[in-house]
Amino acid sequence: MKIFVCYSTRDGLLTADELRRFSRTLPENYCVFIDLLHNNSSDVQGRIEAEIAICDLVVGLVTPAFRQSPWVRIELRHAKWYQKHVSLLLPHQHGLLCPSAFLADHRPNQTDTIDRGSNTGVT
Repeated sequence: MKIFVCYSTRDGLLTADELRRFSRTLPENYCVFIDLLHNNSSDVQGRIEAEIAICDLVVGLVTPAFRQSPWVRIELRHAKWYQKHVSLLLPHQHGLLCPSAFLADHRPNQTDTIDRGSNTGVT
């Protein structure tokens, strides 16, 4: 399963180290893309859109900055455009160190396609 992780680090609640731990704790058959860790492209935004286009699931790590980030809104618009399923995860509620238990119950056919304009700022 290919997962695109949507997040914001602006409020300091998510760090590069936490995102690395999140990535490492996923089952081996999960391929995760986290922009901060995996995007070394000269066309950063193009790579982000390409990764959303080919992913099976978008996981949003919701923090206060997530809801206010213009970049998150752009990523969620791309997810909507490509008709991707989006699962929102409250990382400090579920714990970033054990995401596989959460993801095991959130396969793409079990999640809602994003249509949460009032909650995410996406219209």
